[in-house]
Amino acid sequence: MATIQDIAKKAGVTKSTVSRYLNGGSVSLETAQKIEKIIKEENYTPSPFARSLKAKSSSMIGVIVPRMDSSATAKTLMGIDEVVEELNYDLLMNNARQDSKREIKAIEEFTRNKVAGIILIATEITSEHIKVIKKCPVPVVIVGQEHEEIHSVVHDDYQAGFELVEALAKQGFHEMTYVGVSNRDHAVGVVRKEGIFAGAKANHFDTIEQLEGDFSIQKALTIGLELFQKPNHPLVIAATDNIAVALMKAAQQCGRKIPEEVAIAGFGGYEIGQFMNPTLTTVEFQFNEAGRVSMQLLDKLIRKVPCEMKTIIPVHVKLGESTKKASN
Repeated sequence: MATIQDIAKKAGVTKSTVSRYLNGGSVSLETAQKIEKIIKEENYTPSPFARSLKAKSSSMIGVIVPRMDSSATAKTLMGIDEVVEELNYDLLMNNARQDSKREIKAIEEFTRNKVAGIILIATEITSEHIKVIKKCPVPVVIVGQEHEEIHSVVHDDYQAGFELVEALAKQGFHEMTYVGVSNRDHAVGVVRKEGIFAGAKANHFDTIEQLEGDFSIQKALTIGLELFQKPNHPLVIAATDNIAVALMKAAQQCGRKIPEEVAIAGFGGYEIGQFMNPTLTTVEFQFNEAGRVSMQLLDKLIRKVPCEMKTIIPVHVKLGESTKKASN
């Protein structure tokens, strides 16, 4: 594959002249024609990233993801990529591996590399995040979490929790065990849980038991194997579909029939839940739409179009076979 050095050598000019031509700088007509001819002969495609380092404006969008093995992340990223292509941007991605320090470092590196804007698919927003984002010379949009000083795209986690519990109350449930996650994740660990407990209160649930795990399937399986040794858990709501699926596995290993002996529900609308037997009751989140909206918002900010600070993506309860009408 040809390099700028190869193009410069064949054209009899310096690398800086080729770079200046590629970035729209001033070169003579004769030199421009010579460089363009060699570029076509060599089938040379300049790296958008390399071009952005010298250009006054960049087409690069930096996206920071928390993890690669997440259905929610993958769908959000797909939505972002669709709009990136539609608007003729280029995508750079950084996997932060659920590490806040890596996220902050990625924001700083993207800034040094002159991206046009940054999207952070966030699991938490700390004071350090706020500090580095406020210093950032390019617009930043966060997805999945919110902060009053940063443009955010969030799912309606509170409403998701409230509506799921309300739907289950209509099926006859009035006792609940909730397997949640740490409040480190504000959207899931705080807002979603608040919606669940508000829904339980509004629908006169008699008993609410709360357990805390994390996002890992293995932790959820361990919790479930202990939980389902006892028969007094008619309804278990999990913070995510992945946790719910692990709980279904644990219930089956403990000989508990779903939904006859225990009903299980989750959040996310992941495909895996619809391939379970029985199918999982869930709240569908529009991850792809959140990705599209976040990139559309970032584009407006790049073009300095005034935008609302927070955009909320609606959710939808989808009743599956894993819950049934309870006996009154």
